This record gives sequence, C-alpha cells and structure tokens, in this order.
Amino acid sequence: MAEKSRTSLGGAKKLTLIDATAQSVGLMGPVFSIAFLVPLVVGIVSATGNGAGNAAPLAVVIAAVGVLGLGWIIAEYSKKIQAAGSLYSYVTDGLGGRLGSASGWLYYTGIIALGAGILPMIGGTIHDTLQGEFNVTPLPYLGWDILLLVIVGAVIHFGVALSTRTQLVLALISFTVVGIFSIVVIFRSGGLHHVSSGFSPSGSPSGWKGVFFGVLYGVLLFTGFETAANLGEETDRPEKNIPRAVLTAVLAVTAFYIIGSFSQVAGFHFSLKAMAPNAGGPLFALAGPASGGGFGGVALRRLVELVVVLDMLAVLIGCAVSAARGVFALARDERLPKALSGVSRRGTPFGGSNFVLLVYVVIIAGVQWSTWFALPKTPSTCPCSRGCRPTAASPSW
Repeated sequence: MAEKSRTSLGGAKKLTLIDATAQSVGLMGPVFSIAFLVPLVVGIVSATGNGAGNAAPLAVVIAAVGVLGLGWIIAEYSKKIQAAGSLYSYVTDGLGGRLGSASGWLYYTGIIALGAGILPMIGGTIHDTLQGEFNVTPLPYLGWDILLLVIVGAVIHFGVALSTRTQLVLALISFTVVGIFSIVVIFRSGGLHHVSSGFSPSGSPSGWKGVFFGVLYGVLLFTGFETAANLGEETDRPEKNIPRAVLTAVLAVTAFYIIGSFSQVAGFHFSLKAMAPNAGGPLFALAGPASGGGFGGVALRRLVELVVVLDMLAVLIGCAVSAARGVFALARDERLPKALSGVSRRGTPFGGSNFVLLVYVVIIAGVQWSTWFALPKTPSTCPCSRGCRPTAASPSW
C-alpha cells in the first residue's frame, strides 16, 4: 500500500489520558459485570458446578494478575504502534499479514457481535424493568431499540471525545453508586471479620481447583480492557498515554471487582445456599429491602437497576467506538472494502461507523421479527422478557 494515500483519524483536538482510560473502562462495563458475572466466578450457575465459592475475591485477584500481564504486553506494543486497528496491527507486526488479518477479522467481529447483542438486551431490560417496577410501558421493545440506536449513532458520529466522555460520565455514576453500596454491605454484614474466607482457597468448596475455575470466569470481567489502544491515532502523546490508560483501567477496575465480589459473598453471609436463589442478580437482592435479606430498600434497588443500565449503555458505546475503528483500519489496509475507510469532517470513521450501525439494525430486525435469535422457554422459567408470550397456563408473565 502506498503510504501517501493513507488516511488517519482524529481532528485538531486530541484525546487525553482520561478519554483513553474511559474507553477501556467503559467497554469492560464493571458495574454490569459485577451485577451479573459474580455468580459465574462463585460457581453457583456454572455449567460444571465448580467455582471459587466464597473465595471469589481471590479468583478475581489471580485473574487480575494475568490480565495485567497481558496489559503490559499491549502497553509495550502501543509505545511502538499507534493505529486505529492497533490490536490486529500488533499481531501483524509479530506474525505477518495473513495471521494479522485473520486476528483482526476475528477480534472485531467479536466486538461487533458483543455490541449487536447488548443493544436489544438493554432495550429489553429497560422495557421489562419499567413494566415490572412501575407497570408502565412507554415504548415497545422495538421503540427502545431504535432510541438506543439513534443515541449510539449520534455519539459515535459527532466525535470520539463525545463518545469517551459519555462513557466516562456513565461509568463514574455507576462506579460511585455501586462502589459505595458495596462498602456499606461489607461493613453492615460484618464481612471485615471474615476477610480470610474471601481470600483463602479454603473458602472454595473444592479448594484450589474451584479457585482456578473461578479464575476462568474472572478473566471475563476484564473483557475490553485493551480497547484504549484503538484510539492511538486520536490521542495526544499516544506512546505515553495509551500504555497508561490500559494499565490504569485494569488497576482501577480490579480494585472495584475485589470490593464488589467480596461484598456479595459477605452480603449473603458467606453462604452459597443463600446466594443461589438470587443467582440471576445478587447485587439487586442485596440492594433490596431487609425483609428479603437486603441492605437497602425498593428505592435503592431501583437506583442500582438504573446505574446497571447506564453501565450497559457505556459498554454499548465502547463496542461501537472500538468496532468502527477496527473496520476502518482493516479497510484502510485493504483487508476489507476500501469504501469502509471513509473519514468524516470531524475525523471519525464514517464508513466504519455506518457499517457497525447497519449490523445493529440487522440484529434489531432479527430479534423483532425472527425466531433465529430467540431461545425456547417454558412458561415456568420465562421471566417475561423479549420473545416470550403469556399463555392461559401462565398468565402472570
């Protein structure tokens, strides 16, 4: 490829370290992860039945050490290569163009799929939460999906700074609410008197075996930590700020995950039997009224539900930002159609963004009008979510 024809992203105003960090933190979705993935680390909903049990915080610490190792590798590469498709450019640099292309297609297809899947999930969550909590349905499922699509489209087209700062605001609100609540739970439950249960292999029903099963799921908590590297072309002093952003994001989120996972096992008084009935969302149960074993009330539970949705929106924006830049980079390097390498006047990947939004539209349509994306559910297990319909045998859902 002729270097003289190479286009690049970014306007006159460059992103800061905070912007790049917000991209990584936003895509990790720490509040969303701590709300729904801790039961996997614990092992009460895993396919094998194995897990870290009460030693979930220990599993998180071990997972974080491994992720920090990967983060250090990415940090070192980002000092050398600053490109919109950094994460496949690293592979290309080390293993050649063929493997680099394959890794790029695989990686960015995954990011696109994650965003495409989470968009209707957010729409369904908003719809069902409003219906369940307030018995109102201001918009149908499709209406929420379209609204989210418009929000994401506007955010990613009007400049990456808007995208990262939107993620930053959403993440800070969610972080603050859930972080403070988690600390309150630890103190009120007396968890500080049983710290060893959370950080010793003896806290797992199967010892180290269970802890390492928990580590496998614990690594999932950090999915997306590397995506600040995709902003290399648009960040000020990327050789310094991108490495710092990646490592800062991992360290900050690790502290949050340790506190959040410990608060959940402590909140259920280190009893897996007590946590099991609430495996779908232990955080919401703990935020509920004391009559149900919680440490809050209806208002607090609703606030937690709101900040989880906000964090999910940050994940969606992060996916769209990262995927658009990946598509742009692959197209610029002629590994996808050249038309997808267009850049807007604001320095954003116009072609890549439109491609990502088109995929989201296809998935929304598929969820709305096709059964391809739906799992069969029985009346006894359906939680009144998307794709289900009440029957005479089960009119309540």
